[in-house]
Amino acid sequence: MAKSRLSTVLCTAFVLLGTPLLAQGPFTLAHHAPATALSLSNNRIGKVPGHATGGHRDAPPVNDDCSGAVAHALGMGETIQLSGNNTGATEDGNTGLVLVWEAFTTTECATITINYCVPGSEFTNHLRNLAVNCPNFLSGILLGVDGPCNVVFNQLAAGTYWIPVYVAAGITPAGPYTIAVSAAPCAAPTAYCIPLSAIGPNNGDFIRQVQLGSINNSSYFQTNITYVDYTAQNTDLAAGQTYHLAIMGSAFQSDKVAAWIDYNRDFIFSADEKIGEDSTVMHLDSTLLFTFTVPTGTAPGATRMRVRTADVQPGQPDPLLPCYNYSRCETEDYTVNIIHGSTTPVNDECGGAAVQPLAAGQTLLMGGDNTGATPDGTSGLTLVWEAFSLTTCSTVTIDYCQPGSIFSDFLVNLAVQCPDFASGLLSASSADTCSATFTDLPPGTYWIPVLADQDAPTGPYTIAVSAVAGCQSTDTYCIPTSAIGPDEGDYISNVHLGAIDNSSVYEQGTTYVDYTAQTTTLAPGQPYTISITAGTAPEDAIAVWIDYNGDHVFSADEKIGEALTTSANEVVTFTFTVPGGIMVASTRMRVRLVFPQQGEPAPMDPCYAYTWGETEDYTISFTSTGVAMPAAGGFAVFPNPGNGNIMVHNGGQGGDVLLQLTDMTGRTVFTDLRRMDAGTRTALNLGGQLAPGTYLLRMSTREGRFEQRVVVQ
Repeated sequence: MAKSRLSTVLCTAFVLLGTPLLAQGPFTLAHHAPATALSLSNNRIGKVPGHATGGHRDAPPVNDDCSGAVAHALGMGETIQLSGNNTGATEDGNTGLVLVWEAFTTTECATITINYCVPGSEFTNHLRNLAVNCPNFLSGILLGVDGPCNVVFNQLAAGTYWIPVYVAAGITPAGPYTIAVSAAPCAAPTAYCIPLSAIGPNNGDFIRQVQLGSINNSSYFQTNITYVDYTAQNTDLAAGQTYHLAIMGSAFQSDKVAAWIDYNRDFIFSADEKIGEDSTVMHLDSTLLFTFTVPTGTAPGATRMRVRTADVQPGQPDPLLPCYNYSRCETEDYTVNIIHGSTTPVNDECGGAAVQPLAAGQTLLMGGDNTGATPDGTSGLTLVWEAFSLTTCSTVTIDYCQPGSIFSDFLVNLAVQCPDFASGLLSASSADTCSATFTDLPPGTYWIPVLADQDAPTGPYTIAVSAVAGCQSTDTYCIPTSAIGPDEGDYISNVHLGAIDNSSVYEQGTTYVDYTAQTTTLAPGQPYTISITAGTAPEDAIAVWIDYNGDHVFSADEKIGEALTTSANEVVTFTFTVPGGIMVASTRMRVRLVFPQQGEPAPMDPCYAYTWGETEDYTISFTSTGVAMPAAGGFAVFPNPGNGNIMVHNGGQGGDVLLQLTDMTGRTVFTDLRRMDAGTRTALNLGGQLAPGTYLLRMSTREGRFEQRVVVQ
């Protein structure tokens, strides 16, 4: 998505006087007054002519533009005098001020003082700015601390700087002038720099998510808030270990993202402490992954991590600097705790895997160092773990053949639970010599068991995980198959719900039976009880789903019950309430009975080909379609109450919508930024992820912020 930028970078916001103190911004005069009446310290109004003396017949001085200034070397502890003649100086087209320019260069960090009261050349007013770029000086303006005669710039990095020397009759020398510039060594910092910005994140240049270890922070920008202190959020990092930092930036391909960790705790993010920098990719929800190793000799203790995103404008530093005041940017700080003593990888257990968000259409590079991995007590295999999360149903492929990191053997499994991962292992839908593909994974978190033996890279490794949109609405329902089916007594003998009261015996080899000619009518918002009678096998699992949204997919939030039998012909009952806001007239109900084997999905999956079992489908009609109750701003949220699967309808203007769900303690449990055109819907598939209770759904757009209470039953 392209982002519109103003072609005149600062002209609409350019203010001479009365501006707040900014470290980077427009020129300001030393004494504040309304721009229409420049009240100076000597109570005189200085004219701002097109020339200082001599009228238009005088040629402008060589330093009338910044490019004509000579950059003088300024040594530490040295004071130099910069002199010239402002006769014939002309008005600058960008600022409207009459200026001449001087320049100096330092080779190390310095505190710079500019003295405008040199004997015989006193300025009664002056600008308190420095430029870091020439000729495009407006793209990097620094603001100093001024007094009656001096302007001080603290902790300037080594480089070249241009001084805008003000020219105004009766206020500054007319003709020859002299200013003095001195340099003092930088004092060791005792606090971290706090970047400022003229525009900040207001145009969408912000950080949406940061994930490293136990840090998993999703956020949306606050207007005019350039820097956010998240140092209360922390994670442990072991010296010598490899980690992945995942950063989700804004939706704009022109933004850059970078991160630093102050390993030596000197309050400076030095170049060798930068752990990564890259540009975001084209699509929304793009995530960058920085893989880094904590230096072995890093002292234990807490230190700071800085994450920045910026749209670098012409003349601004590139690559990103940790303290520079970029005009369009956001900065977030976090705490990391350096620990020692661990010789096993942090992801030796699944609980140590960093969960990285994976969007449809995206590929993530995951990796680390498996040195010291230990055998797993459940499987006996030597494993390390990676993890990802999905917010939309997707088909996921894991590629184990990355350049320089080739696995000659790998597992074709995913775990859906941690730490008890063995109870819910998924098998790949397909696999080849390099990859395993898992079709139509619903939203949730998944753990990848990565082999760490003789068939895997020893030491650093890399795998690629990609997702494409899956679980889209289809024209047909999945039809489960089975190797044995109901033939050993694992069948459904009766289903009773309302007008449906169907008794049957299995047909040998018939795994699936279509009973959709049998139907019953249910009312949204009303409670019902369904009873299922098992066959002659003594132990089975029974589950029921109703496809409430009619998308031909039985999602996890549409399961109305699951139970285990302990005897033959046992009757199992499930009591459920039909959600309000049903948007279809009729749909399908699925009833399954299976005898799950080790390695087969548990809880039960509506489509998986279990070895033993039977599946029956029925038709459900509804008395009336649900009504979506409108929220403020033209939004509608339904069903409400519901089971956590929330549909949001945009009845107002189209655009980006930030969706945030918080519980009654104020804790954010879900956040996402989505594009919603007028009249469209978007689904928040949170069924099974939310505890019953009341939540607040906040929908933020450029037109305002709108809120709706949501009840999860």
